Amino acid sequence: AIIGGAPTNQLFDNGSLPPLVALGRFFGRPTKQQQSIKEAEESLSSSSTSLLPPFPDSVMIQLAKGVLASNFGLNDPNLLAEVFVYVEPLMGPLEKEKYLEVFSREYTVREGVPDLDYGLQNFRVDPYDPYRVWVDSRATGTRIGNIGTRPLPPTVNSATYKAPPEAISFTFDDDGFCTRLTAAAVLDPLLGNTGGLGGVY
Repeated sequence: AIIGGAPTNQLFDNGSLPPLVALGRFFGRPTKQQQSIKEAEESLSSSSTSLLPPFPDSVMIQLAKGVLASNFGLNDPNLLAEVFVYVEPLMGPLEKEKYLEVFSREYTVREGVPDLDYGLQNFRVDPYDPYRVWVDSRATGTRIGNIGTRPLPPTVNSATYKAPPEAISFTFDDDGFCTRLTAAAVLDPLLGNTGGLGGVY
């Protein structure tokens, strides 16, 4: 077995050493050993992120609210990083230019559901990824027109929309630009009237 980068018989002599001596050997192992462990840990994480949050939680949440206030970055694309990616279960991943094109021209949700309310609650920073902010959504609205090229059925004038609870996330870089937006992740498919689907279609 290997512990801390060294065979156990080198660290503990098969358990014959007193505990304090064994611990001294463990924490006093050669610098080269320590460096190899550090390199292994770094290789498991992205080169652009670290375990330390880039900003305080309150600032991270305000960054997410800023993207929301700009209609998910559609009204102010400068909030989105050049490497931005949008992902949801039935769409994506979409890179920045494609995301702006799809949601600004082909998939105009607000035109079809002008009273759309995302019902956003519970903003929080991901405990596993300090670069990501999560928020829960229970969207409601009334569809009265087309969503992009998707019209209402000819015999339907309007349709009530009640989404199941969903999770939305915003990931940011060290400069505060949004690098990834995930949406339509359903938390309970038995709720709402969409047949368990997330998003607005």
